[in-house]
Amino acid sequence: MNNILVLSSVHFKDDLWQRPQQLAVQLANLENKVVFLNPVPKHSPILTTDVQDFMDCSVNKPVVSDGVIQYEIIHKVKEKSGEVTNIRDKFIDAIVKKHKINKIIVYLPEYISYLKSVNGQIDIYFDCVDELSSFYATKKVVLLEKELVKISKGVIVTSKTLYVHKSKENPNCVLIPNAVNPEEFMKNYDKPQDILSIKKPIVGYMGAIANWFDQDLIVEIANQNKDKEFLLIGTVYTNVDKLKAVDNIHLLGKREYDKVPAYVSHFDVGIIPFKMEDLIVNTNPIKYFEYLAAGLETVATPMPELIGEPHCFLAGDAESFTRQINLALNNKNEVDEVAYLQQNSWLERAKQIDVFITSDNKCEVDGRNQILKDFLDTYNSYNGISPLLEVLKAELLHELGELEVAKDCLFNSSVDNECWETQVRLILEWKCDHKLAEYMSKNEKLIYDIKQWSNLGQEFLKSYAYRNIKQINEAFITAAQLTKHSEWIQEEIANLYFDLESYKEALTRYIHLYHKHNKLLTEEGYRNFLKVARSGKKEMLVADLEKKIADISKEKTLLNV
Repeated sequence: MNNILVLSSVHFKDDLWQRPQQLAVQLANLENKVVFLNPVPKHSPILTTDVQDFMDCSVNKPVVSDGVIQYEIIHKVKEKSGEVTNIRDKFIDAIVKKHKINKIIVYLPEYISYLKSVNGQIDIYFDCVDELSSFYATKKVVLLEKELVKISKGVIVTSKTLYVHKSKENPNCVLIPNAVNPEEFMKNYDKPQDILSIKKPIVGYMGAIANWFDQDLIVEIANQNKDKEFLLIGTVYTNVDKLKAVDNIHLLGKREYDKVPAYVSHFDVGIIPFKMEDLIVNTNPIKYFEYLAAGLETVATPMPELIGEPHCFLAGDAESFTRQINLALNNKNEVDEVAYLQQNSWLERAKQIDVFITSDNKCEVDGRNQILKDFLDTYNSYNGISPLLEVLKAELLHELGELEVAKDCLFNSSVDNECWETQVRLILEWKCDHKLAEYMSKNEKLIYDIKQWSNLGQEFLKSYAYRNIKQINEAFITAAQLTKHSEWIQEEIANLYFDLESYKEALTRYIHLYHKHNKLLTEEGYRNFLKVARSGKKEMLVADLEKKIADISKEKTLLNV
């Protein structure tokens, strides 16, 4: 039995149930003591006479449900003297000591200061479920995550691509995908009142509707299938006016997790219409397993983690989606995958994690190579379904030492902007500098600034490229080599500091260049400069920068950029 502290990325009760909560409950069912620290403070600073008394009281009053001991994170306490004290790390340490914690499973690198202080005394495991940098406005999280991966005794990942990346940084890495509690979705449920009027067949989706949800694709599919109703359940994080404009698309918004199976049970087919970008190729979708448990076939865009999964059909465009939806609806064979679902249950995943964090066995390099070869075989089995697989195959071939074959695989593919970051990273790793501008320009949002850096020379563009694929250390190193050759590299260094939230350092460089030359080179530089100028309430400067940005927008329009 282990005493496990879960430093979670989601709230145990207030957020949609995801991997952290599911695994915490199942690890507790395996007779571990599980303590779950919620990530978001629910209260403002609290008035108290003594910090230590307050902490002692809080530590002794956790909430317990589903066998899991739960705490609300406390960052700061305001004392009667008026002094505000940051007590987060002390609070975590008090919990660790009270519950004799010997294992920590962490989901976010923001806890790195505390983890470094106990490294070597407590075993730290990073459960990496996504490419975190895609969720943050700045790139500081990249450096924090690298530290976390480095100090962790082991790293758990949920997808093939995450395994490829994280196992390079920490060889003690294991792939343990997401899962399902099958029994929750296998029950018979009455049709919820709010969908009684929606006629069948129902093509259903559950999950967040965010920037990775392909709205254009689903609109096109819905317009091609007016005889079907498209039911979307989940929190909306982006503008959905184009979805609301289609009469057979129904947006229900968020539903509590325990209510979701009732809706899913009345779908006729499940869909996962995600954009094929770097964030999504790292994703192992829980909803696929939940659709399967509900007896549904799934139609999805060609996500690597869904290749070869039973009753899952991959489609790269609206026409293919329509064809696969119709095949699924016409398939009279009942979906019955009880044995498969039991193998892919949260209980089985918790057992795998329990073994991993308890065992002293280390993953071997030879084992990694075999795993990468298995990934490659999987991708090869689906040749032609999506250009992005050519990018992922090229990456695997490079990892396996077949550089020339990797180059042929990428350079001869029809891939456009899918997995843009991966493409650019490979170009840099392969030292194919002559290809850099071409592959950078696949991101149309950057074309204006790419031209500015290209005009200064290849090394300037490399520094810019490194930063845009979140390789911050490499970007700084490349920029530092150019400081003697051109003053304009200071703009890119300012952008780097801005990305790392070092706004004073960024502002100093922006102001120096702007006062000396009355201009910056890039639109990004202007926009970053404007943000820090606004925060400093420099009204005249703000007005000037706004005008320069407006001029660039006009220039881009004229150039059709």
